Amino acid sequence: MVQSFAGFSDGVNHFAGDFFQVSNVTIAVTATTPVSTGHGFRLVSDPASTFVSFAQIGSERNGVFFS
Repeated sequence: MVQSFAGFSDGVNHFAGDFFQVSNVTIAVTATTPVSTGHGFRLVSDPASTFVSFAQIGSERNGVFFS
């Protein structure tokens, strides 16, 4: 099941965004920072066979970008 939270806004905490939440998901992620920054840090998640009850992805605005 996919739920949409498009146009979510919290004026008290100066936070807004568009989010999607998905139930019963599996995902595997690998990310590496550029070696040119002097780090070359690598992050590897658990395998995709690891069950997650929900995942949420989106974009947010806060601070000086909040409107």
